[in-house]
Amino acid sequence: MDSFVVIADDFTGANDTGMQFYNQGCSVAVSLINEAGEFDSDIVVYNTDSRSMSKVDAKTEIFKVIDHCSITKDTYIYKKIDATFRGNIGSEIEALIQSTRFNFAVLCNALPSKHRTIEDGKCMYRGQGVTKSEFATDPKTPVVSDSVTEIIASQSSINVYSINKYDLRDSIKAAEHDPTAKVVFVVDAKTNEDLGYIGQTIAEVMDGGILIGSSGLASYLPPSIYLQNFIKPCLVIAGTMSPVTINQAKVAARNDAATVYFVNVHSIMKDQDYLDKCLTGIIPILNDGRNCIIQSAKSEKDRFDVDANCKLYGLTRADFGSFISGFLGNLASAIAHRVNLSGILFTGGDIAISCAASLGSKSYTIKGEILPCIPVGYLDGIERTLIATKAGSHGDDDALVKVIEFFRKESNR
Repeated sequence: MDSFVVIADDFTGANDTGMQFYNQGCSVAVSLINEAGEFDSDIVVYNTDSRSMSKVDAKTEIFKVIDHCSITKDTYIYKKIDATFRGNIGSEIEALIQSTRFNFAVLCNALPSKHRTIEDGKCMYRGQGVTKSEFATDPKTPVVSDSVTEIIASQSSINVYSINKYDLRDSIKAAEHDPTAKVVFVVDAKTNEDLGYIGQTIAEVMDGGILIGSSGLASYLPPSIYLQNFIKPCLVIAGTMSPVTINQAKVAARNDAATVYFVNVHSIMKDQDYLDKCLTGIIPILNDGRNCIIQSAKSEKDRFDVDANCKLYGLTRADFGSFISGFLGNLASAIAHRVNLSGILFTGGDIAISCAASLGSKSYTIKGEILPCIPVGYLDGIERTLIATKAGSHGDDDALVKVIEFFRKESNR
């Protein structure tokens, strides 16, 4: 079964659209021969090179792709089109509907970053109809109308309806309840926020189907639509008492980027079975695919309890810190042996060193930098897992969110 198929009508468009999925962590292959093949990639983009073909030949190229793909009711087909409607838009959409079990398509080819928008069902470029632009005199495939409905109707017999983004949900549901309807919904969009709303609506309402757009809509489809494989979770060991990192963890939790698991300092000191108890709580979080932040400090005021804790346990500040970092390092090592992680971020050098010692690692190989002062690389012994480090006081409020997103993307490449 093919869960997500991309079809483009020219090579540059295939690459441009494929890049949007690559940016979200997918491996992408572009097929230049429009035939079945073995592709070791998350997503395959088929280039039909059909933009300047006749309508009949363009439909034939679509049929070829569908013939050698395993399309089911749960498959998404993303038909990449030109943002200014050059080419065989109507005939290729008609071919998709004729050759699959889908009876409707959602179309939004807006590309606001390049001044292409859809307004009241019209294709606009820099605020005016596209027929007033250079694309009207394209030597191979000139645009003949501003109206998307007219363009599609001139090439097919499909019904076309122009709607706004707020009507999309009900329109999809109505079409799903009427399998005899052969229809394209053209959705207005002027901004990237509009594209985001449309993409989210598609993800919430559709379980598969035909999506038509430029690279713009592709970049705003939620990854859950096309990343079907299990996404490896990541782990953040936030052992620092820095208010900067404490706030970063709160921001990550508020954004649903991770689940925070607090470890109790006194349990670390007194309970010999506490590591196993922590594992019992943390492993299910990660096995459920959720990222996890392990924190030893709930607020900045914990910094002022250190002297009292040192006195309570008869330790110097250095020894007390080493005991806590040793526990967190051992905990991270135990988790790394039990869960296939996309990455681990250590905040605090002592904790990273402790984990490396538990793993028997002798070196750390730097591969790059996620954010300024947050390098990423590998510890020998767990080369399959990315390891990043961060000083407690480094990074903006969203630093942990960005590191977690980096791990997610890289784990799928």
